[in-house]
Amino acid sequence: MLYDWRNAAEGDVSGVVPGSRSDRGQRRVRISRARDTGCGPPEDVQDQIAGKLAGVVRGLLAKGRSKRNVRILCAVARQTLTVEAGVELPNHP
Repeated sequence: MLYDWRNAAEGDVSGVVPGSRSDRGQRRVRISRARDTGCGPPEDVQDQIAGKLAGVVRGLLAKGRSKRNVRILCAVARQTLTVEAGVELPNHP
C-alpha cells in the first residue's frame, strides 16, 4: 500500500486525492449516540438538543478551545440540555 501511494505521488496524484463527497452541503453528523434511539426524550427533542450542542461546539472552536477541551465541555453541556429537556438522568457518585 505504501508503494502504491509513493508511485501515485511520483506520477499521477489523483489516486491519493480524496474524491468529492456525494453529501456535500448536507448535515452529516448528529451529535448523539445510537443508544439514544428508543430511550430518553423523543426524537424531535433530541434534534433540538443536537442543534443547541452543535452551536456550543462551533462557539468553543471559534474561541480557540482544543478539540479535547471541547469534548469535555460538550459532555457537560449535553447533560445539562438533556436534563433541561425533562429527562431524569441517574446520579453517579
